[in-house]
Amino acid sequence: MRMDFINQIGCESLEGLQTLLLSAAQAVLKEEGLGPEASFSVSIVSEDEIRSANARFRGVDAVTDVLSFPQVGGRVKNASKADLLGAFDPEDGTLFLGDLLICDARVREQAGEYGHSAEREYGYMLAHGLLHLLGYDHETSDEKAQMRALEERALSFVGLKRE
Repeated sequence: MRMDFINQIGCESLEGLQTLLLSAAQAVLKEEGLGPEASFSVSIVSEDEIRSANARFRGVDAVTDVLSFPQVGGRVKNASKADLLGAFDPEDGTLFLGDLLICDARVREQAGEYGHSAEREYGYMLAHGLLHLLGYDHETSDEKAQMRALEERALSFVGLKRE
């Protein structure tokens, strides 16, 4: 698995975060039956950057915590070869899942609101966003329950249980 980590805010304290996010991503992908053949990018961005992207791509002029831009429509594990056409990186053959934007300020704010560490909140945002890249959603109560269970399982695997 390849995760391209882009620290757009230049915060030095985020450098150790990459290992944690990679572990959380591996746990999510393992549950989906994917591993070394998958890749995605995660960019840590400012409030201004995520607000701009949210307005541009979703028509919502507001700061949010995570935005997901999937490469494949629908559930990746149920995708046909035709659905996956164009999603493979020609250089290394990995299945490119898409891009994630995570807002550092919002993650830290939510960690305080929920009474847990920023690392736990970052892990949650990564798991949540990656599940969106894999085709999961939370529009119905059943979908939401399924996503929450997958998120918590991945976070538990890397030692980021709910505090």
